[in-house]
Amino acid sequence: MKPRPMRTPLKLITLLIAFFFSTLSTPSAQTATDYDEVFFEYRYMQLVATNIVGIYQNDAFFLPFAELFDPLLIYHETDWDNLRITGYINTDASSFALDFTAMTWQYRDRSGTFTADDFIVGQFDIYLSPAIYQEIFEFEFRVDLGLLSVRLFTSERVPILVRQERQRLRARIQSQTNSREIYQPQIGRQPKLFNGGFLDYNLNANTQDFENYSATGSFTGGVEILHGDVQGSVSMRQSQGGFDEAVFSNVRWRYYRPKGFVRQIYVGDVAPRGNLVRQRTRGVSVTNEPLYPTRVIDEFNLVEMASPDSEVEVFINDRLFDFFTVDETGQYNVRLPITYGINDIRVVVYAPDGQVSELNRRLNIPFYFAPPDEYFYTATVGRSVATNLQPEGYWLGVLTTSYGINLNHTLRLRAEYQEGPQEESLIVAEHSARWLRDVITNIQVAPTKYEQFNVTYQSLNSNFFNGYFNNYRGTYRTINNNLDFQYGFSGFVNLPNRFIPLFVRAGVDNSEYTDLSLRSYNANVTTRFRTLSVSGGFRSLQRIVAGQTLSQNRYTLTTSYSTPRTTDVWAPLRGIFFRNLIEWRQNLGSMERVEFSASRRILSTGQLQVSYTRFVPNNQNALFISLSFDIPSARFNTSVRSSGGSQVINQAVRGSIGYFHDDHIFVFDNRQQVGRAALVANNFVDNDGSGRFSPGDELLGNNAIRLVGAGTRSFYKKDRAIFTQLRQYDAYNVEVNEALVRDPSLTAVREKFSIVTDPNQFKVIDVAFVRTGIIDGMVTRMLRDQPEGVSGLTMRLENLETGQVDAIRTFFDGSFYKMEVRPGRYRLQPDSTQLALLNVTAEPAYREVSIVATEFGDFVEGLDFELRSAEPEVIVLPEPEPEPQSFRIQTAVMNTLPRIIMAHYLAEQATGLLFEFQYSPETETYRLFSSELTSQEQVDEILHILHTRTDFDDAFVITDEEYDSFELMFAVQIGAQNTRSLAEAHAQLARDRYGLQVQVVEDLRDSMYKIQTVPSQQWRDVCERLERILQETEFADAFVVVPSHVKPDEYLFIVQVGAYARESMANRMRDDFVRRTGLPFEVTFNRCVGLYTVSVRDIPRWGNAIQMYNELLNEYGFEQVLVVSRRK
Repeated sequence: MKPRPMRTPLKLITLLIAFFFSTLSTPSAQTATDYDEVFFEYRYMQLVATNIVGIYQNDAFFLPFAELFDPLLIYHETDWDNLRITGYINTDASSFALDFTAMTWQYRDRSGTFTADDFIVGQFDIYLSPAIYQEIFEFEFRVDLGLLSVRLFTSERVPILVRQERQRLRARIQSQTNSREIYQPQIGRQPKLFNGGFLDYNLNANTQDFENYSATGSFTGGVEILHGDVQGSVSMRQSQGGFDEAVFSNVRWRYYRPKGFVRQIYVGDVAPRGNLVRQRTRGVSVTNEPLYPTRVIDEFNLVEMASPDSEVEVFINDRLFDFFTVDETGQYNVRLPITYGINDIRVVVYAPDGQVSELNRRLNIPFYFAPPDEYFYTATVGRSVATNLQPEGYWLGVLTTSYGINLNHTLRLRAEYQEGPQEESLIVAEHSARWLRDVITNIQVAPTKYEQFNVTYQSLNSNFFNGYFNNYRGTYRTINNNLDFQYGFSGFVNLPNRFIPLFVRAGVDNSEYTDLSLRSYNANVTTRFRTLSVSGGFRSLQRIVAGQTLSQNRYTLTTSYSTPRTTDVWAPLRGIFFRNLIEWRQNLGSMERVEFSASRRILSTGQLQVSYTRFVPNNQNALFISLSFDIPSARFNTSVRSSGGSQVINQAVRGSIGYFHDDHIFVFDNRQQVGRAALVANNFVDNDGSGRFSPGDELLGNNAIRLVGAGTRSFYKKDRAIFTQLRQYDAYNVEVNEALVRDPSLTAVREKFSIVTDPNQFKVIDVAFVRTGIIDGMVTRMLRDQPEGVSGLTMRLENLETGQVDAIRTFFDGSFYKMEVRPGRYRLQPDSTQLALLNVTAEPAYREVSIVATEFGDFVEGLDFELRSAEPEVIVLPEPEPEPQSFRIQTAVMNTLPRIIMAHYLAEQATGLLFEFQYSPETETYRLFSSELTSQEQVDEILHILHTRTDFDDAFVITDEEYDSFELMFAVQIGAQNTRSLAEAHAQLARDRYGLQVQVVEDLRDSMYKIQTVPSQQWRDVCERLERILQETEFADAFVVVPSHVKPDEYLFIVQVGAYARESMANRMRDDFVRRTGLPFEVTFNRCVGLYTVSVRDIPRWGNAIQMYNELLNEYGFEQVLVVSRRK
């Protein structure tokens, strides 16, 4: 049959090409006479690498706003009628507006103005000077005139950086950590005799001229059997000639445990991974290597090309690492972690036309690294699978051991054996090493067999080089078809260019046999300008026999262009990807193939592609039309190919089916699931308190959990959250986000936990929620024979299971309540410090509270406390005219001087009163007091201000009798020495060189000699003295201190060994300590902390106290010993 002419497609493609080149030529026609255009290379970190056009005018550069902000994914709109740019960075809170008519700008909460000299209005963009970008957005654009480059430096987390962080929060984050915290408790492996059920399928049916038809199907299944995972594949074909026999492959059972001398056992189809033994084998393999490497030694930057809108899946060692969609440039860049062990990388590309392609790499480096001081082994024994070339199988075995000497060097020893027509054995020694971080070498030596050398260089900017040399001898040479030696190299270089980027890839391979030589050369140069990509390639295959060279040389030129998806492009032409391929064959002296194609997304999940190919040697045309739909449950592709007067129609469907036994749910997915794991989360209200989902419990219907660091897919079915694409046997941390639960009265029983996935199945986890409770009570005190509420008292609610303490403040009438109390056991009691300051005790001292998980929440009320005076009540007869009493308000207690100074400032600013702070040497704390107050009204007013307008919720009233003044002194400390002689020399230097009035003070608390200025009570004078010392002397570490108050002639010393809330407990411990040591321990009540202390008191000398301190620690084993002092 004579081929039919393809006039209509050729005419359509010609018009599209003419439109394409006309759109390219339009911008270049726009010229200007008052400024010059300059091409810059624009870069930001490793995320943006493109070219922009700037303006040079009046000895200044101006950079285009849209061309700078679009690659950063910053949203913005330009109102050309009013010359105004608006937008935001990440969120509305970071919105900006630039008005070029009013000459004003606004960004976040800042605003300003600029002049007409700061910008230029172009035809398609507005150009700003770098200084304006710096002023408004704090974006520093550094212009390098030598390299004609513009680089952005900013601390702002721009959207493209946020997107990269979001993409990297997948499985790679977990694999890049040397170790990670695993939340407890953990839902571990739940091994079963039989469970699970994943089935991946790929179905194809085609017909030729509606006469001949055929159908093929391949299925891969996975289940759990006998506590291990089983998976295997079967393929079959049906045609007019009948049904072909089903072919089974890769059927194996694996058992895994995370620790032990034997971690993995494989039975069935195993991969020996030897140099001599590489055949498909059925047998047994045992190893102690971990299933997933846990330590990363570097990253590898994988840069490849694919059709725009292609979906890419990246696998490392047969596990999913990442998946993404290729953008309109057609280039994708993935940073892959290189872990200890062999790194097999597999990239699967699902093109828009339905075609599936794979890229398999070992990074061109078969290196193996083991962690330092760790030993690994792998033993495999079995029988090879019979093939057409080898009708009978034979026995074989491989034993591999490896040891990590240190971080950069690993030794490996491998022994191999195989029987058969040529019985052979092999022993290989291997050394892998890293040098200068970027260079990795590998040496393999098999005595009398072969030597292999490999070196790889990988730079941070993605430049890559690999070279190898293999020399074969003896019988190993015969096994490899008389191959004497081979060598080669390959590399990838990113060449800097002033106008457009260049990516060069080249390689040479040479194999020398006894009677022939095989050589191959390949080179490829790719450049890109915005969405236009041009690639040129060369490949040569040479076969040299007896001095005669037979060559096959091919040259290819590929161009691609994507139309913008902006609103200024006619809607039907937005996002169309055009591709042109020209292939020239030197042997023919003419072109071999010319191809034009165009593809575009349709609807939300569809892709339409049309391509035309001209085969020049046989004068034949081909037309290809493909329509694909990628929905969450499956992928469909229908294609029609017309060539040589014949039409072929193909229909393909691929996807995966998972079966959830518990609820008989079928889960359909468009990605492979076999060899992975899934999770079903029951988020439910635990009405019966069992902790497990049971009939009668209410499913929440929304997902409130997050798998930390997991690259997973999630969806809902029957009110359950389902997560797929998880790794088998791996631990995942789970966090509950209660903010996503619609009912605020619900709380999770466990907010954090972890799970270990089960293979080839859905693991069920029950995430129980319970309703929180409410507690309610009253605190009163008898005044004038009437109970009155105590306001402002702090109630401490301690969870007896977790130790968490919450504070509850009583209201003005003494009542208190707390909502959203998690179920559990609690202890409720008034704050002991406040009780001590009030000189009262609580009746009862505390209450035990239990919050029970119920369907409507637990409510506990009547938790009342009565405060009683700690001293016997004294009846005082009223005086005819009582003397007026003054009051003070204690506002805060701090343990450091800077904190009390800040509190002093805040209290005075809020109330307008004068405040003072005092130092207590017994407790080594600072207390903040108001000045004297003489009326109850004034006290109430100041208390109200402190409680409502400040954070001083603990402020309370004390009488003037309770106010114990202590004069606080300040000094500037310029140094400290451990001997008096060194301290005196230090002080003399300060006196002689700078005229400072300093003295040496022995601080018995830490046995140091400190050089300090003369103490003063005036805080501001001391601060001014510190400022002069810092500015005018070399003592840059000077600071303000409170001089030590511990002096042997003024103080007695106390050795304290314990503090207890109950007096009975303190007495019991005192008796035990006296029995053990014979020392005169006694019990005293410390009002400042509200505890009963056990101590030996009134020791007259510091040395005696320190001696007792050491004896209690070293001889009697006391763990909490303190030495404190008090004035005589």
